[in-house]
Amino acid sequence: MPEKQEKCPRPLQYRDADLFLDAFEEWIHVYRESLKSQTAGKEKMEEAISYIRENYAKDLNMAMVSNHICMNYSLFSAAFKEHTGVNFVNYLKEIRIAEAKRLLIQTEDKITEIAKQVGFENDKHFMKSFKTACGVSPSEFRKDYKMVSNGKGGQDE
Repeated sequence: MPEKQEKCPRPLQYRDADLFLDAFEEWIHVYRESLKSQTAGKEKMEEAISYIRENYAKDLNMAMVSNHICMNYSLFSAAFKEHTGVNFVNYLKEIRIAEAKRLLIQTEDKITEIAKQVGFENDKHFMKSFKTACGVSPSEFRKDYKMVSNGKGGQDE
């Protein structure tokens, strides 16, 4: 049931059945409209997430995404956090770090190139963000992956 929704009217609150039925029909109408609004909000958030996933490597910000889905900036910010559990900046950073990990594993591209490919304009910011998210630097991550994939890693040794 939608939040902040009035309770369903009860028959004994009304003098006659017609008044109750009118109130009940109005309640159903308001309830349905509320559900439609919630569904539309979820669809907008899914559209925003798709847009972010398609454009994470570009110079992307929350205003661009909220404009893309035709939603007020402040409303978008709150709805996005409610939908994803994280704020826009952290979500975008998570997407970029995940793609950086993939590139570190699958390519031999330089770390500075990978930083730019995933949307970080500043190498130092990329390195700091990566280390904060992963606990190791990008070069250590790549080295560790190579060791594990060559059978030289693991904690059982």
